[in-house]
Amino acid sequence: MQRVRLIGSIAVVTACLVAAGCGGSDDSSSSSEDPAAATEDSAAPAEEDAASGGNESESPEVVDAEVPNLSEGAWEGTIHFEISGDVDVSADIPGGAFTQGDITIMTFADDTDGIETSQVAFSNDPTQESAVFVTADDVSAGGVIGKECSVSMSTNDETSAAGDFQCEGVSGVSMTRAEEYNVSIQGSFTLQKS
Repeated sequence: MQRVRLIGSIAVVTACLVAAGCGGSDDSSSSSEDPAAATEDSAAPAEEDAASGGNESESPEVVDAEVPNLSEGAWEGTIHFEISGDVDVSADIPGGAFTQGDITIMTFADDTDGIETSQVAFSNDPTQESAVFVTADDVSAGGVIGKECSVSMSTNDETSAAGDFQCEGVSGVSMTRAEEYNVSIQGSFTLQKS
């Protein structure tokens, strides 16, 4: 139980740091001075796209952008994922999750070498991003749920949860070389209440 709490705490910190870099603007000074201006600025491109008819090929269409809400508590389980595109790798790894309120953080890691990892973070708070991140072999990739990624649940009750996820056209990077990839991710996870 203590190990799951520690994993959950580490995952929350990691997810907060990673989510801050996901889809955010590098120009934080203007948004902190005038929040209303930042909201108007961020809405402007969407309004322009809508007015011009938009270009659907610029951003991948997400079929199921709904973010799951798991019951509170600690979970244990496994995840399977496959990265394809510029590189092809896959992994099956054990891990755990912790749900508190509207936030679920799943953290999976290979105990033998620590190379294969995955983190899936759900938040039903609209001000927080939900995301999928995976690392296997030399590749790390991920995306935001509701943008490049989607999640669907086949089981979601008080004692068990299972779901599938996919991310299309997301960025990946080499962990050892200055190399970037365009990849897709698909996978599934199963969890049991611990």
